[in-house]
Amino acid sequence: MKSISVFLMALLLWGCSSEPEFEHYGVFVKGVNGHQALEGISKRNADEMASRTTQLVIEDNRVRFYIYQKDFSADNVQLQQMDMVSRRTVILDAKVIPRDQADSYVVSAEVMTNELPIFVLTQKTSLLSKTVYMAAAVNVEDYFVDAVLSGKVGNSSRKISDVKDLLKTFPKNARLLEEQAAYVAEQKKRKEELKRQRDELDEATYQETIAAEKAGEPNDVLIAAYDYYLRQFFDGKHKAEFVKKADGLRSKMAADRKKQRKAERKLFSELALSFASAVDKRDVAKISAITLEKSTASRVLKNNLFDRVKVGSTTFASYKLHGNNKDSVQIQLEGGIFMVRAKKVGDKWRINDYAAKSGKWFKNRG
Repeated sequence: MKSISVFLMALLLWGCSSEPEFEHYGVFVKGVNGHQALEGISKRNADEMASRTTQLVIEDNRVRFYIYQKDFSADNVQLQQMDMVSRRTVILDAKVIPRDQADSYVVSAEVMTNELPIFVLTQKTSLLSKTVYMAAAVNVEDYFVDAVLSGKVGNSSRKISDVKDLLKTFPKNARLLEEQAAYVAEQKKRKEELKRQRDELDEATYQETIAAEKAGEPNDVLIAAYDYYLRQFFDGKHKAEFVKKADGLRSKMAADRKKQRKAERKLFSELALSFASAVDKRDVAKISAITLEKSTASRVLKNNLFDRVKVGSTTFASYKLHGNNKDSVQIQLEGGIFMVRAKKVGDKWRINDYAAKSGKWFKNRG
């Protein structure tokens, strides 16, 4: 009876320690719930890394990955031990041993330290690509939550992004939910503070513009102030008011410019035609009254050009103001005198130059 018990115990132990037989190709580890297939990790986001990392069982201080693949090459695998927080990584001295099952191998290595709980199997699949498999010697959820909340994994500004990613894998994790709630509350508070500051600046800019109105600033200055407010506060509290005021001033300025152009056209037309008429009539007093003293125009009768040809019919064509202060003008005419120039002296315009034609030739007398 005793021999039968010993035989049964030996048989049981042999069955428990026997190597597994895999039904499909893949990469496997011995996990807490038996041998489990690993998924390759192609993206480095927290969700995929956590969801595809399996907690493994380490026996005899050795980590083991089981590979069941056709055309497997030991030269294409590398085994590493690492920690995501400290970012420390060591390359392990991996041993590749064929198993009894065809196309099946075990890749194993001695565990170097307990401070690096993540094991990474990298398999080169082509010249430019590789597949990464991960397993952990500790609880996967606790490890990844600790790593992300430490703020030391990747860019610290991406911490909340990693928290959101991890919640896809561990949606009920209390620490992650608390971190997300704190972030949402902080963002709400920050948004409210930014709105308060913007509202204050909105009102201050509005009051500055109203002060400019009361100070009687020129229309173009006021329009620039309205436009500045509308650019800075496109949804500001005073948007409608300033849009209306800016449009109103632009319409007024356009009407004023039209009125001014009409008055200038009349003024310069009368000035130029008076000069042409005075030359035609040899009216020395009139010429003296409307020309700049000692200018070419004031000496026009000394030029014998008009002794040979009369000015004849002259009509106004156009004008163009010049100078920083718009105190010079060139007036285009049609007739014997086809151009005159004038300067503003005080509040009066005085002709100082002209151009006339005789026969086919244009002669500038400036």
